[in-house]
Amino acid sequence: MKTSHILLGATVALSLLAFVDTANALDLTVDARSDIFRPGAGIPTDGVFPPGVNFSPATGQTLTLSSVTGSITCANGPQPNSADGSCVSGATNIQTISDNGIAGVFHNSRTMFLVGLFLADETPTGTPVQADLSGQESQETITTSLAVPFYVGDGLTEDLKPQNFLVPDTATRLFFGFADAFAFSGLPGFYSDNSGELEVDFAIQQTPNSIPTPFMLPSLVGLSVSCLRRKKRRDSELSN
Repeated sequence: MKTSHILLGATVALSLLAFVDTANALDLTVDARSDIFRPGAGIPTDGVFPPGVNFSPATGQTLTLSSVTGSITCANGPQPNSADGSCVSGATNIQTISDNGIAGVFHNSRTMFLVGLFLADETPTGTPVQADLSGQESQETITTSLAVPFYVGDGLTEDLKPQNFLVPDTATRLFFGFADAFAFSGLPGFYSDNSGELEVDFAIQQTPNSIPTPFMLPSLVGLSVSCLRRKKRRDSELSN
């Protein structure tokens, strides 16, 4: 009986590791016309609905990207650019659509970069404050909020370190798309003159400190043994 409890504890830990490491490996194709504001309320633009995934809400989840490939263009331009954007020079200054529920986007030096968006089950409403994404391309850890687009790019900092995007506890949906407008200023729109696509490989998983690892197995086994001993002692006391 004791041996079976120990094996059960180890098996559960290893199964959880396998689930976290493999079940959340995902990939999406992101069309250059993907409008990150479309999942909100109100009148849609000329863009297409952005690709996304559903997932279970939890505390301590992190989004990471393992690969972003492909290229896109904007304004019928001949020069393609990567997920880090800047198909034209200048800033992005896209205002929030009234009652759309998704924040507008500002960046002081880049345009047409890949952005992400976390939402809960409900369609967002209201007119949130414009989000300033300037400098996020250099941050290793980015704290995200519901209904606020965040800079994704290629998922790496400028010195090629992987970025970690902290998922809101109540988020259940993730979208990838772009923030576009006429000359990247004003209200969202003008997606129809974009072309190309990106392939995004990513994962949403618990942060390393919150999941069992092989180094934790002795502790888990010890916990199983301790629980078994307590049960045996309690049964002995009841029988007396």
